[in-house]
Amino acid sequence: MTPWIPVILVDTALFALAFYFFKTDRSRGRARTLIRSLKGDSAPPGPHASALKAESGKIAVEELVAALVDLSRLESALITAGVTTSPERFVLWTAGAGALMFLTAFLLTGQLVVAMVLSCAGVALPFGVIIWTKRKRERRLVEQLPDALDMIVRSLKVGHSVDGALEEAGRNFPDPLGDEITLIYEEIAMGLPFKQALNHLEERFVDVPDIRIFCAAFILQRETGGNLAAILSGLSTTIRERFQLERQIQAHSSEGRLSALVIGLLPPVFGLVTWVLNPDYIRTLVTHPTGQRFLVAAVFFEITGFIVMRAMTKLDV
Repeated sequence: MTPWIPVILVDTALFALAFYFFKTDRSRGRARTLIRSLKGDSAPPGPHASALKAESGKIAVEELVAALVDLSRLESALITAGVTTSPERFVLWTAGAGALMFLTAFLLTGQLVVAMVLSCAGVALPFGVIIWTKRKRERRLVEQLPDALDMIVRSLKVGHSVDGALEEAGRNFPDPLGDEITLIYEEIAMGLPFKQALNHLEERFVDVPDIRIFCAAFILQRETGGNLAAILSGLSTTIRERFQLERQIQAHSSEGRLSALVIGLLPPVFGLVTWVLNPDYIRTLVTHPTGQRFLVAAVFFEITGFIVMRAMTKLDV
């Protein structure tokens, strides 16, 4: 049996095991969120030996991971992305994926540079997926917000209470906004103060200013009174007008974004075509030490240039 087949089998088994634990952890995430909301930062239960041992091990892992990664920012990104895995576990899984990619690539190719590049990709990919999922979920939530505000306004105008209007909106909207509003209602139903439940929503979406305004409107109305329906209706109109302005800006900047994409993809596509047509011509970049250094530098500058061009054509409204 060829030597790389066991490596592939082990990799597949480990990734399947990681996926299983990831899905299991997600399935328990909603219950843990509610429990944390109601209990706050409570102390660990009981001074049993096993509990103390597990807690000491957890603290050691947290200290090791915290020395390398900003856990508070990572935890915020995971929560916003809808991933209930702890930041410590996520970092450990990511490091394990990088080590696994390095071992697999080195055993299959025997090239240290290739193994290091793929290892870095294995580490960066989960973080990239989390950032992409976070931004996508934030965008989807803001897109749903005007319609949800209109539904809440209609419920308030026909005489429903604020809690009833939130329950109705949460029941009629899909994830993410529907689940978030439902979570607010469930926290309130389980005894959490109204202001604290809304503060939890704001903490889960710290980078979304519309959520801050949404929470502030409800909190101010609950504490001081006022016409909540008129405030929410104005917020809905403002969000829709901003979406219209964003679409106009995207239309005007589409040429620059397309140029950035073409220029960014041209070098790797050209390198791949050259490798297929004349592999001896480009093999020196992979086998010779100087070529490997140039290849690493080229990848670094390529990624840097692509990020800069994307930033130049991206405008926030």
